[in-house]
Amino acid sequence: MSTPQTTQTPPDLQEKLQVLKKIYIQQLPERQDEIFRIWEDIPNIPDQKSSFETLRNLIHRLSGSAGTYGLPDLSHIARTIEYSLDDIRLEKNFKDSAQIKKIDVAMSELKHIIELYIKNQPFEKENVIKKEDSREKTSAKSVCKKPFVYFVQNNVQSFEDIASE
Repeated sequence: MSTPQTTQTPPDLQEKLQVLKKIYIQQLPERQDEIFRIWEDIPNIPDQKSSFETLRNLIHRLSGSAGTYGLPDLSHIARTIEYSLDDIRLEKNFKDSAQIKKIDVAMSELKHIIELYIKNQPFEKENVIKKEDSREKTSAKSVCKKPFVYFVQNNVQSFEDIASE
């Protein structure tokens, strides 16, 4: 039985990737502002379907890019919001209060995760939902209805980390 080989990223490439990741994190407040502006304006906009589509596309891009830059927690909560927006879109009920509440909770978590990255703090689940917080105690995993599939190639430690989740 052969042991999988791990590939090491060259140090100079790691440094370049870290610079790109920092630039990405610095741009998160702009993305957050745009997402929240649309979310908060939706009740006041006559064409809610179009606004939901725009919001869903922004969230979809955030989810994908966050995963690409190695921010799985941000990617996960964005994907959770995306799935809830998909549910609303499929039901064509843009005023579904239960779904809206789920999205509100997830949006609060999204905002908090972005704030942690901007402050350069590591993400920990305890940081997302504080005990003194009076809002609904819902985690991203309990809001998300669809499973995630992770692909890990030639990296035993990443596989073990994901498998332990």
